[in-house]
Amino acid sequence: MKKLKIIPVAPIVILLLTFAFSGCSKNSDDPITVDGEYFMRFKTDGDAVAYTETSALSFDIPVRDPSYAYIISGGDGEAGFNLYISSTTPIEANKTYDEKIVFEDGPQAILGSSLTVNDTIYSYKSAITTPNGAIYLSCIIKITEVSDTNIKGTFSGELRDAINVGNDTKIRITEGSFNSKRDFLGVDN
Repeated sequence: MKKLKIIPVAPIVILLLTFAFSGCSKNSDDPITVDGEYFMRFKTDGDAVAYTETSALSFDIPVRDPSYAYIISGGDGEAGFNLYISSTTPIEANKTYDEKIVFEDGPQAILGSSLTVNDTIYSYKSAITTPNGAIYLSCIIKITEVSDTNIKGTFSGELRDAINVGNDTKIRITEGSFNSKRDFLGVDN
């Protein structure tokens, strides 16, 4: 019997969502503050970053296992940051998702960042594929609250260049937190 190969849709969706935002970002050593109910903020190698345009997409891919996928994104039109959670059950409050649980198409949790400079796209992820195989860097996403309207939580981890995979420089993400508006795409929870 021929095995059906499933094409991972997460990287495509993550890239599309990254550039779909228009909002504000802040880069400085000042304490991270944002105005508004929804936000994503974190430090990248010690520099504060904050976005006020966020979204938490929930979708179900019935032919895929795990079938629940969540993408929590923040961005400003030129740069964006994404949290990706893949799960066999609906997302839960007070639960931590990390890179240690690995499914056929990658780890349970992935951090990703994209930046466009002079029409060139730069992409950094906590899970990358190299000629020598997959590399899964530290990634922790803790969901603290789930409601019909929003998802809150914290995150941290490390990123590497996903396009120039020979560049092994790591970027540390610390003090991450978010409160994202929730949108549903085929998921009841």
